[in-house]
Amino acid sequence: MRNENVLLEDAQRIMREERDKLRANIGTEVFHINNIPPHTLLGRVLAEDVVANRDLPPFDIATMDGFALRVPPLYPLTIKGKIQAGEYGDGKEIGVRESFGIATGAILPKGANAVLPVECAEIEEDVLIGGEVKEGEFVLLKGSDVRKGDVVAKKSMFINERILALCTLSDEICVYKKPRVGVIGSGDEIVDGLMPDSNTHMVCAYLWKMGVDAVRIGVVQDNYSILEKAISNASKKYDVIITVGGISVGEKDFVRAILENEGEVVFQGVRIKPGKPVSFWYFNDTPVLSLPGKPTGAFTALELVGSKMFGDLVRRSCWTRIGEKVAAQSGYMNVLYGDMDSGYFVPKGVKNGKYNTSIVSACISTIKSSCYTLFENSIKKDEQIEVFLL
Repeated sequence: MRNENVLLEDAQRIMREERDKLRANIGTEVFHINNIPPHTLLGRVLAEDVVANRDLPPFDIATMDGFALRVPPLYPLTIKGKIQAGEYGDGKEIGVRESFGIATGAILPKGANAVLPVECAEIEEDVLIGGEVKEGEFVLLKGSDVRKGDVVAKKSMFINERILALCTLSDEICVYKKPRVGVIGSGDEIVDGLMPDSNTHMVCAYLWKMGVDAVRIGVVQDNYSILEKAISNASKKYDVIITVGGISVGEKDFVRAILENEGEVVFQGVRIKPGKPVSFWYFNDTPVLSLPGKPTGAFTALELVGSKMFGDLVRRSCWTRIGEKVAAQSGYMNVLYGDMDSGYFVPKGVKNGKYNTSIVSACISTIKSSCYTLFENSIKKDEQIEVFLL
């Protein structure tokens, strides 16, 4: 029995299960963090937790340029010298009437418990004569940021520039190997040059950001045997195949015909608009994700369904008001695109409260929207909604 028009949450669950199978099949690889160019790790997915191999900071350090001293200070204080960042504090110690000049990031001398910022210090003839400071001010204590053994980045996280910085706290990191994905577009109108091949470029770019080795195979004609051959050849070379177009109910939707005649269907259609035709199936034991051919429909299906096979891409979100009412299409998760203007979400494709997903799905300009919202029930004007930032 086919799983037709499944709920969004069920489709996402299935794709996450497929993700676990995929990762088990492709395996992992280990890198010594300082032996590879940093950009090669961007977008990769952690296969193990990253555990700190040291305390940070490794010593008590100053967080401001100023004077290291003991609180309460018994002014006047002799300034014994200057400690720069990177200098070890061996032999540097202060008494009750002494201080050291100190740079940001430098190690506190023994006996000091605060730093008096240079702009707050009163100095006469190389003697510190005054300045208010409390115990512990402008001091970062050893291990107060990170403790040795702390998990600083968790398994399954995508490595961006911030996670990459945390990865340097471990000698080596373990990541999943990049899945190889072949992307096939279809459509006579694209082959003949009447329409641009925007979809396969978009899909490949999206997947590259997720640490996927996506290869644009190209666009083929709306022909059963040609499409079947392209999918068959790709099944021998790639871990996953993604098709774009030919999956709806038209006479020339031959991807759908191949799916139904030769595929092992996992689900066919998801209750989202736009993006409803998205399907997942197997051809010759190779997983195939089939996206609709309309540009915004393809993006929506990849964003909400297909991407889950490669990881959980977290979109930042915020709550705001919507500038007009929008009627929901019952029984579907409605995906409404738009932009922010003067504190309001301004939707696209809405006229007199009706959301025309067929138009929105077909318009390539929709995918340049800065955000989108999800809703199952109709939205009132000025209602608070959650929007996800693109």
